[in-house]
Amino acid sequence: MSELLKIPNIANKIISKTSILAFIVAIMVFLITTNVRLAFNSVDWYKTGFERHNVSYTTGLNATQLSNIAQDISSYFNSDQDYLVVIVQAESGNRELFNENEKIHMKDVKVLVKTVYQFQILSGLYAMLYSIVIFTIYRRTNPKRLLNHLIYSGVFTSSLVLLVGVLASISFSYLFEQFHVLSFDNDLWQLDPRYNYLTRLFTEAFFFESTILVGISSIIQSIILIFAGLVGKKYIN
Repeated sequence: MSELLKIPNIANKIISKTSILAFIVAIMVFLITTNVRLAFNSVDWYKTGFERHNVSYTTGLNATQLSNIAQDISSYFNSDQDYLVVIVQAESGNRELFNENEKIHMKDVKVLVKTVYQFQILSGLYAMLYSIVIFTIYRRTNPKRLLNHLIYSGVFTSSLVLLVGVLASISFSYLFEQFHVLSFDNDLWQLDPRYNYLTRLFTEAFFFESTILVGISSIIQSIILIFAGLVGKKYIN
């Protein structure tokens, strides 16, 4: 009989530990996906990358055209448009910048970006609901519980991002290739820069810098969470 009575306690412990782990992972996912979303929507980040990597020279496009392209791509990810259509002015008249393979690949990228958006929303909702529930249940008996979980989340996120950052610094080309192999079910991402504009606009170096930007932003936010948790614990009895 006593063994049967222990079963609910064991189940409760499993649920509790699982929900805590899910919260820690949710915070990590929310921070990273939020920063990825900001990067994908930042026209200024695109333009800065174009300038840094001398894209005007490699594409023959001027600063105004590149600025318009950055705006079109950013808008595309937040539209209902299936295919990315970018029109540039040439000596012979207006023409589409991207070929069919590039447009199909960008459609695949958009699906991936929308998935990132969904993970951001779902992880944010879970983290918010978990925080409300834990605060409501433990605000009198254990008010530091939620703060501890925030600290754990910050430590976990910053540690994982640092690890990925180190690996990216050592072998970004390999990781970048494997990311494409796992993320796409076709080989349209293998674009030849001699015949397309996408890989001339967005070089591997640009994506490395974007990865570092997302990583640094996530680490800073993680440190803020850790600091907020520690300060909060100090002032809560």
